[in-house]
Amino acid sequence: MTFEKRYFLYEIIDQNPGLTINELSSKVKFSMRKVNRYLKKLVKDGMVKGNYYPIPWREMINWDKMENTNKPE
Repeated sequence: MTFEKRYFLYEIIDQNPGLTINELSSKVKFSMRKVNRYLKKLVKDGMVKGNYYPIPWREMINWDKMENTNKPE
């Protein structure tokens, strides 16, 4: 990660706390995969304080609204 990209991402996070990876990706025009990788690095390096919790897709699905599917165990 270049210093410019790191600083750019840091500034966006600082100005917009609480953004999701998807929202951050849209704001900075990076892929979600790239944002995810950069966030992990920023947290590891201590540039971004707080916790980073990636959410598995399985937990984001509202299974009660799904029809004709079985919730995976």
